Amino acid sequence: RESAGQEVGGLSGLAALRGFGLNIGGGASGLTEENYPEILRSRELLLPVVNSPFYFNDLDTSMSLVAYQTRHPGLPKVLIKGIRAVTIDLPGNILRWIRGVDSVATVPKGVSGIVGLTRDEYESIKFLNGIFSVSVARTSGMMTISTTTKDPFLSAQIISTLIDNLRLRVQDLYTEKSRENVGFIGARFEETGVDLEEAEGDLARFLDANRDPQTARLRVEVERLQRQVTIKTELYRELQTQLMQA
Repeated sequence: RESAGQEVGGLSGLAALRGFGLNIGGGASGLTEENYPEILRSRELLLPVVNSPFYFNDLDTSMSLVAYQTRHPGLPKVLIKGIRAVTIDLPGNILRWIRGVDSVATVPKGVSGIVGLTRDEYESIKFLNGIFSVSVARTSGMMTISTTTKDPFLSAQIISTLIDNLRLRVQDLYTEKSRENVGFIGARFEETGVDLEEAEGDLARFLDANRDPQTARLRVEVERLQRQVTIKTELYRELQTQLMQA
């Protein structure tokens, strides 16, 4: 039996992405639309998807793809025949951050970082990887996820679960990035504080030794030391502001 195709309307812009519960930052965030397919194919995202419950009409019950794979070893033959895609469009304007996903030689093409899986999980991820596709329209910043099964309701469930896990994964990535940024800014703030104290000490010691600098050389040195204090004070205040806003 051939399922009817279904499309969910396209969304564009960062506001739409926030509608999925994603808090998208600025240029420092490190993700672009090209990263979305990588995230969707990653072990961190696909493993919870195949372990999520789906309703199967043929069994009139809910179970995970892994459990279904255990019951029906011929999973692709059971689920895929005479099909059309269930498609949803997502905005893709996110900045680059993720680079280099771990993989092993036995990983099916398009699935990243498969390690420590059971055989059924591996087969289920391999199957899932084969029934959904991802495309990115560079001009519009839109990403389309298409899933194909013989059951349109199952396709819709898979799409929804992929989106939910995409949202969670992106949130995790931004949390990790934010944590890294806070750590980096905090370290620079501490270093700058030490540098500022040293610059202030250098200026104070010079003025103590030269209470009334009259020569041009001494005045130039005073100005140089004052500039160092000013520069380090401005940097210290800027880092303090960034740390408070992080």
